[in-house]
Amino acid sequence: MPVVNTTRTFTNNEQITSTKLNEIMDNSLFVSGAVVPSRGLEVTAGGQLQVPNSGITTALLENSSTTSNGVTAAKIANGAVITEKIFDSAVTTIKLANSTSSTTGVTTAKIADSNVTTAKLADASVVAGKLSGAQTGTAPIFGARAWVNFDADRDASGASNTSNTNRFIRASGNVSSVLKTGTGKFTVTMSTALPNVNYAVVGTAGDDGVPRFLGSASSTQTTTQFFLTTDGLSGDVVNLSNNSLVVFG
Repeated sequence: MPVVNTTRTFTNNEQITSTKLNEIMDNSLFVSGAVVPSRGLEVTAGGQLQVPNSGITTALLENSSTTSNGVTAAKIANGAVITEKIFDSAVTTIKLANSTSSTTGVTTAKIADSNVTTAKLADASVVAGKLSGAQTGTAPIFGARAWVNFDADRDASGASNTSNTNRFIRASGNVSSVLKTGTGKFTVTMSTALPNVNYAVVGTAGDDGVPRFLGSASSTQTTTQFFLTTDGLSGDVVNLSNNSLVVFG
């Protein structure tokens, strides 16, 4: 389909004159409905060129980051770029401003609570000042590596007996078992090994409200096990129902 109608058709051997050429230029019309695909244009019913309803496709936009070619930032309306139009992979840390200002950068209000996981915290990044409890001073704070509260008079199931088996653990952290090896003698096994054997064990033992003594043998402890005894008031070794200990190291 022709795009331009010259309104004149020459016959064979007809002489071309300036008058006829001028008539062609003056009377030529764009053909209504004609399309110019290479430029994304169409002709209206009134003989004018316009961008078709289908618009200009991405194939007709210049691939350029310069200010003279392609679509520049100034040509994009504020608010026109919504989240759905941005690829997840397109937002990199280099595109985020380094700022604590409330108007630039990423503020804490823009980070969902569920998005801050332990994996996102760098090792050694939690300092004393960031811990709850109104700590003061600059001395370091050391957390417990393991702890346990157990009953020497009950087995692992909670049944009362004095057998040399695993004892009943009421609650614990990083302790997998407390094995009774004799009267008032126990081997405590930790689930995850400590970095070395030079850790400290602190504990208390008691029965019926009477405090007793809980001691550990530091010379024989390993990175996963240590050994302890519970002593009575007269210095004898006894089984006690309420034993609590904490490991630091």
